[in-house]
Amino acid sequence: LIRRPRGALSKPNHGGYTLCQVLNWNDKTYKSMQEGLHEVCEEYLDLRVNFPNQAPAAVAMFLNAVRL
Repeated sequence: LIRRPRGALSKPNHGGYTLCQVLNWNDKTYKSMQEGLHEVCEEYLDLRVNFPNQAPAAVAMFLNAVRL
């Protein structure tokens, strides 16, 4: 795990940070990972429901699918 940096997410010009910076990923890697996660979300999760309210079995399948 990576500790959360100081500042607000997606506000790098105001003392915050971006995930690309924290993960030390280039834009291509970040976009590829983001697109892959979106596909897995669509496959396993109900996109009309926020994450805490997803069915436990769906969350388990999602987490299993995204493990690196």
